[in-house]
Amino acid sequence: MEYAENVLDAIANEIRLRSVLTNEVISIVGSSQVNNSDKDQGETSRNFLEKNKDKRKLDDDQSDYCEELKYLLDESNEDAIVENIDEKTLEDEDKLPPACGNKYPPKIRADVLYAFRTYQKKIPKIRRVFTPAYWDVLDLTKEGLFGCKEITEDDVHQLSQDFADHIEWKCEPAPRNFQKYFDGNCDYVDSNHNNQDLKKFDAYVQFMKVNMHSFQGMLTEEQLKMTTSFPLIHGTFTSNNIKDVWGEVQTLSTSDARNENVDPFKKARMSRKVDMKATLIKTLNKFEVIYGEVAGGLGPFGIPSACRKKRFLHKIKLMIIMRDGINRLLKECKHVTDESQRNIIIYGWLQAGLELNFYAMDWQGNGIYRFGLIDWCRIPVDEDDCGNLEDAYCVLKSLESKSLETEKVVKELFSENTKGKRRRIAPETEAELNTNRTPQK
Repeated sequence: MEYAENVLDAIANEIRLRSVLTNEVISIVGSSQVNNSDKDQGETSRNFLEKNKDKRKLDDDQSDYCEELKYLLDESNEDAIVENIDEKTLEDEDKLPPACGNKYPPKIRADVLYAFRTYQKKIPKIRRVFTPAYWDVLDLTKEGLFGCKEITEDDVHQLSQDFADHIEWKCEPAPRNFQKYFDGNCDYVDSNHNNQDLKKFDAYVQFMKVNMHSFQGMLTEEQLKMTTSFPLIHGTFTSNNIKDVWGEVQTLSTSDARNENVDPFKKARMSRKVDMKATLIKTLNKFEVIYGEVAGGLGPFGIPSACRKKRFLHKIKLMIIMRDGINRLLKECKHVTDESQRNIIIYGWLQAGLELNFYAMDWQGNGIYRFGLIDWCRIPVDEDDCGNLEDAYCVLKSLESKSLETEKVVKELFSENTKGKRRRIAPETEAELNTNRTPQK
C-alpha cells in the first residue's frame, strides 16, 4: 500500500514537471515568435525607409541636376549639358516656306494653342531645359519638336506659312555692279572706284581671301568668327542706323531680365554673352535687332568641330536671348494694342563651321514665341570660288533691310505707347510673356 502511494506521488510529480517544462517551452517559443515578429517588422520598416531614402535621393539628384542646368547659358557648364542631350531626339531642320502674300495672317488657333500647352506639360523634367517649348518657343524648324504628337503636321505647316507671311522674307538680287564684281571672282576693286559700298565690301572680301587657306585646316572659334562672319557681315551692312558689335558681347535684354527682381544693393548679375549683336541706335531703347552665335571652330580639313548637340545647345541659347529681346521691349510698351506688339520681329544667326543659318522670332500673345529658319548660306574655302559670296551678300542685305523695317515698328510702338499713356487713350496692360530663367522643379 505504501509502495503504491509512493508510485502515485512519483507519477504526479512527473506530470507537474512536464507541465512546467511545457509551459516554459511555450513561453520560450512564444517569446521567440514575438521577437522574430518584431525583427521582421523592424526589417520591413528599415526596407521601407531605405526605399524612401533611395526615392528621395533620386528626386534630390534630379533636383540637383535641374539646379545645375539653371546656368544653361554659362560656358563652363556647356560640355556637361551637351553630354545629356540625346541626338536621337533632334529632328531634321526645316526652312520656312516662301511668303504667299497674306499681309494679315491669322492668330494661332485656340485648339493649336491648347495642343501646344498639352505638349508642354508632357515634357520630362530631365529634358525641359533642352526643349524650346519649355521656354514657350514654338520651334517651327521642327528640330526641337521631338515627341510632339499633339500638333499635327498640317498644323505645323500652316503655322510656318503664317509666320512666313508675317516676316515676308525675300532676297533681292544684288545690284548690277556687285553682280559684275562677283562674276569677276571678287577681284580687287580700285580705290578710285566711285561706289563706296562696293569698295567697303571688297576691302573685307580681300581680307577673307588672304585667310581662305586657313579655312581648310583647324581654327579656334574666335579665329573662325573673325576671319569669316565678321568681315562678311560687317562689310555688307552699310546703314548708319545699325551698329554691329563683335567679340564676347553682353546683351541688354538678358541683363535686364536677370536683374529685374534682384536687390538693388547687391552686385548686378552679368548678362548673357553673344558673339555678335546689332543695335538699332536711333531707337529710344537701343533695340537689339540681331544676335549672332558661333558654335565651335574648325577641325581637321576644315570640318566643323562642334557636334550637332553642341550646335543645338547654341540654338537654344539663341532662342532664349531673342525671346528676352522681345520681352524687354514689350515690358516698356504697356499702352499699346496686342496687334502692335505682335508686329515686332527679331533676328538671329548661328554659325557652325562655314555654314550660317538665319532665324526670325516674333511674339504671338498668350506667351507664345514663333521661331523659324528663314535662310542659310555657305562661305567658300577657296579663292577660286569667291563668286559664291553673292549668295551670302544677298541674304545679308535682306537681313539689313528687314532690320530697318523692325526699326520703324519699334519707333511706332514707342510713339503709340506715349500717346496711349499721356493722352489716356489706352489703359496699361501687361503682355503675357514667358520669363523663365531656370527650369522649374
